[in-house]
Amino acid sequence: MNSSPTLLFLLISVFSLGCTSTGSIQGKLVDAISSEPLPEVRIVARASASTDMTCQVFEAHSASDGSFSMDGLCSGETYAITATDKSLFLEGVSQLTVTGETIDLNQVKGWRAPAGKGVYILSLESELVPMRTVAYVVSSRLWEKDEKVFYPLTMPADIKRVGQGEYLVLSGGRNINQLQLLPLLKSGPHKLGSRENPESTEPWYYIGVRFETDSQVERLQGQVDKSKTLELKEGAKWVRYLADGALPPGDYALMAPNDRRTYMVAFGPAKTEQ
Repeated sequence: MNSSPTLLFLLISVFSLGCTSTGSIQGKLVDAISSEPLPEVRIVARASASTDMTCQVFEAHSASDGSFSMDGLCSGETYAITATDKSLFLEGVSQLTVTGETIDLNQVKGWRAPAGKGVYILSLESELVPMRTVAYVVSSRLWEKDEKVFYPLTMPADIKRVGQGEYLVLSGGRNINQLQLLPLLKSGPHKLGSRENPESTEPWYYIGVRFETDSQVERLQGQVDKSKTLELKEGAKWVRYLADGALPPGDYALMAPNDRRTYMVAFGPAKTEQ
């Protein structure tokens, strides 16, 4: 019992010496797409390497105008600033070294971005709605040719639409580099295959082709208006956003070459005739 005051004094001394110089940060959190303030967001600063408990974690909440501040951060430490909402990625603050002064971050952009890879629609309510592949992809040969055309085995009753003010969101390098938006066009009936193995088809939806004859097609790709796309690329995070007007109105297959299943997504008010 006699050693307790001494032990308490030593503990107080250790913590007092742990962070002898402090600094602060301040900024305004805004939505990266709309530039509107993001209020009531819980923000955390975590030291990257410090073993000093007094330096490790600090928290703040953004005010109604998006402003926030943190005081008492340890000078010389490098902090990662994140939101506790895992679907909100804060750009440009993953490695912030604190000095003995106040660091004004000005505007910090918050992106509605998936934590992992995938395909989503960013709704008007700023919710990331995950998409799923909806159909198997099969192929047939053009009449008397080796060239193939591809089409979904089935068509969903309702194709997810990127509505006004919404975004198609692609997350992850593979999805951004390989997934292609290919027009889904209804055509037919057509005669496919060969004289030995003929296939007669009813009117159906074909992926990325416009038939000129049963043996000749024009290959098509979705024409993306790059001025209506946004991109977040920082460290391992890579996300692309396509606004509702980024492609001409219509239905599209979203797939990579050789994929056996496809996503389907619609842009604009027009709907493919059923």
